[in-house]
Amino acid sequence: MKNSEVVNIIKNANKKGICLNELININKNASKMKIRKIISKLIENGEIIKNKDRFYTPKSLNFFKVKIVRDCNKFLIAECLNENCKVLIYKKFAKGCLLGDLAICSKVTYKNIIYKKFKEAKVEKIYSKTSDSFTGVIIKKNGALLIKPDSFSTNLFKIRKTYEKNLNCYDKVVAKISSRSEKYEDVVCSIVANCKSSKKAVNCANATIILNKLSVNFPDEVLEAAKSLKKQAEKNSCRLDLTEKLIFTIDGKYAKDLDDAISIEKFEDSYTLGVHIADVSHFVKFKDVIDIEAFNRANSVYYANKVIPMLPEVLSNKLCSLNPNEEKLTFSVFIEVDFKGNILNYKFKKTIISSKIKGIYEEVNDIFKKNEQSKYYEKYKEILPTLYVMKELYVILKQNKIKRGSPQIETKESVVVLNKKEETVNIKEKRTDIAEDIIEEFMILANFAVADFAKKIKSRLYIVCINHQKLKRLVL
Repeated sequence: MKNSEVVNIIKNANKKGICLNELININKNASKMKIRKIISKLIENGEIIKNKDRFYTPKSLNFFKVKIVRDCNKFLIAECLNENCKVLIYKKFAKGCLLGDLAICSKVTYKNIIYKKFKEAKVEKIYSKTSDSFTGVIIKKNGALLIKPDSFSTNLFKIRKTYEKNLNCYDKVVAKISSRSEKYEDVVCSIVANCKSSKKAVNCANATIILNKLSVNFPDEVLEAAKSLKKQAEKNSCRLDLTEKLIFTIDGKYAKDLDDAISIEKFEDSYTLGVHIADVSHFVKFKDVIDIEAFNRANSVYYANKVIPMLPEVLSNKLCSLNPNEEKLTFSVFIEVDFKGNILNYKFKKTIISSKIKGIYEEVNDIFKKNEQSKYYEKYKEILPTLYVMKELYVILKQNKIKRGSPQIETKESVVVLNKKEETVNIKEKRTDIAEDIIEEFMILANFAVADFAKKIKSRLYIVCINHQKLKRLVL
């Protein structure tokens, strides 16, 4: 007997429901134990519901499945899983639901003054609970220490007395619910980690790192493998020597891992844009210890004023960082673009470059605004004509995007300002300008070339495979 068969039998029973013995009698070939296991799994997935020893499908009782997506102090907002709508659930009818929980609800009607656009609901059963771990801040209320979750819930949770030792007001902690309750004030938590004062941004970041089980340190074998890597490969005919070419990086003020550089030339009827990426594959071989560790980490994580790199520092900040006036191994794409922004041709090369300058977004933006009056003029004097050629090509590419109907989405980012004690003193809006847009547009163009190349290679491989099969049949 399959899960779907059991669901169909219960579904056909409509509002009468069906008991376990009736299910067994319908399909005598299945053992009682097997049917119990199927029932258990279906209840766990919210596909059926048990009420007074009888089983129903949620739909037969006019119930529906939801996911809790927002906590609004006195009520929750839930997203219906089977239809495109949201419902409001007052906490007195929520059975202790928390953000991320999956529940079966019934529709109810009571006075909803605030969110009239939402239908109202009542939780009948929580069938899948979210992770019980969260970050929060310790506060004192009526003489008792409580946890105020950062985003997990708007309620204050109790702390097990055995964990109260060494806790102070405003400590940033990682906690785990050890005892749930339908009444939020009776929820009890244990402390997983105390990261100390929440006034320090780095402590708040550390709590998030612990919660998400991110690896801060690299295993010894990975560090040893990174240290043993050769500092530089010798120049040879396999790599195109671009060390004399005008190539440079433009990045954020505090960036240490400079992994991409730009070059550009303008001809009579076209531009040639060069995008040069640090050749990590030269140092990190497929499925070696460094590659496996990088795969598990997936990406670098930036937080407060620190970073958890995907690769050991000897690679990310040294061997594979395109620091100025240092010869570095790169993988380059050269894209020929006409004056209308059409790609005429592109080619890929393994290269060696020597970046001529470490460009900073804010400084380049100042150059574009003030030209020779900029205080950074002397620093960028050598590459000034190249910067304006870059801007020229960017404007053409931007206009083409607008003509194609590409959405012009602007998002705002925040920058946390820290003092010398690593305490948060301000939060400012991170402003971007044309320099950031230029680099973004050029990276998109490089990605387009890579995608187009991959598509063509895939087509060629497919044709080769087809021809090989035909040849194989002919030989046979």
